[in-house]
Amino acid sequence: MPTVLFPVRNAEATLDHALDSLWRQTWPDFEVIAVDDGSTDRSGEILAAHARRESRLRILPGGDGLVAALESARRLARAPYLARMDADDICHPDRFRCQLAYLDEHPEVAAVGSRVALFPRADVGAGWRRYETWLNALVTPEDHRREIFIESPLVHPSVMMRAAAVEAVGGYRETPWAEDYDLWLRLSAAGWGLAKVPATLLAWRHTMERYSLVSPKYSHGSFLAARAHYLARHPMLAAGSVAIWGAGRTGRRLTRRLRRHGVRVVDFYDVDPRKIGRDVEGARVRPWTDLARPGGIPVVVAVGSIGIRELIRPEVSRRGYREGEDVLFAA
Repeated sequence: MPTVLFPVRNAEATLDHALDSLWRQTWPDFEVIAVDDGSTDRSGEILAAHARRESRLRILPGGDGLVAALESARRLARAPYLARMDADDICHPDRFRCQLAYLDEHPEVAAVGSRVALFPRADVGAGWRRYETWLNALVTPEDHRREIFIESPLVHPSVMMRAAAVEAVGGYRETPWAEDYDLWLRLSAAGWGLAKVPATLLAWRHTMERYSLVSPKYSHGSFLAARAHYLARHPMLAAGSVAIWGAGRTGRRLTRRLRRHGVRVVDFYDVDPRKIGRDVEGARVRPWTDLARPGGIPVVVAVGSIGIRELIRPEVSRRGYREGEDVLFAA
């Protein structure tokens, strides 16, 4: 039985559809804890109407923001599993059944999401379509572990989690970056797997008013700060020194962030002949062909250009580098 953590804020236009998609689940044994986070529209009335005919719905007052809403619902959850859902999305009827089966079969996984489809399609730009494609390509725990420093690899409202694992890493926390990405990074650092059911089980609504588009916690700078915070604590960087593949803007910004955490960047590697031989952020830029065999300074690949990571991966692999042990990809 899962408990659905369901924050609501001014969602009168979409709330009925989101809740109805929950009541249509083929796995009927679940509860929904909805937190009305200070709505000023008819959201409270709509929740109350659903609660009168649906005993699985509990409503809590809120008003202190998303993290507080999630934590208040999590602390009252009675189930061993926590599912997330937002008030403007729609989930597939088989979502809970598929995710519960996956968690039962994979005890090493703390959080399982699904593939997602952004909608309405006409409003989804090229950048978001690329992100959707990248997200949906990550399925196994190995996929998520490999890519976790690239971007947030799970869509929060698509996820079902083990309540005990979330509790063990401290639940949801107020941080300068996105609360869901922070949770995935902590679960991964604690040794838990993240994964997806390889099916599209969430229609993920794309609007310009969405929290992830208006909150500064979801800015590029905030995500970079999160990556640097957890990269600096990764066992691969325990010695306090690293080389960065990529002397462009992405690599330079990550270097400055890592320095704030006491990590020393000793070298850059790059393919651009205009950069080779220069000093960048106090370190020399070397040609990528100078990359030594693994066993010395670990390497973080910080290249944001589309398609370049796919060219670099085979090169570091041919040199014997193992992702997570000698090299990490972050962008």
